[in-house]
Amino acid sequence: TEIRTLRREHVALSQGVVTLVKTKAQEPQVVVLSAEARDILQKQLDCHGSDWVFPNPSGRPYSRVHVSRIWRKAARAAGLTDFHFHDLRHDGATKALNAGYSAPIVMALGRWKTERMMRRYAAVTDKTLRAAAEAVAGNVAPSDRKTATAFANA
Repeated sequence: TEIRTLRREHVALSQGVVTLVKTKAQEPQVVVLSAEARDILQKQLDCHGSDWVFPNPSGRPYSRVHVSRIWRKAARAAGLTDFHFHDLRHDGATKALNAGYSAPIVMALGRWKTERMMRRYAAVTDKTLRAAAEAVAGNVAPSDRKTATAFANA
């Protein structure tokens, strides 16, 4: 819903952020965007004049039913079964944690208030655990030290 009902006025590409007005927390929240996300939003905003960022042909937000149907179709076409849009939060949190970012940074990125909630979304991968095991054994290549150290500090 946050994406589906995003309005142009809540996108600040020059600052690299989007403000989500209607959230579960009932308070506006600012989301920091990657360069790729900024590019996608810029192209989307340039292709129409609607107040909505992702308008349907009539200029209004797409319905939840429509978005769900399109998502399921795309997931199936990609060979993914039982894959939901919300699963992308798990993937993003897991990637950030395993890239060496600390728990507070991953929490801020995912807008979780507690580390316990963040850990429900972010999982330590086998690759990260192996890097940590090698660090304990003293066999860590210089490029792997950041990941192993960040994991130990998370």
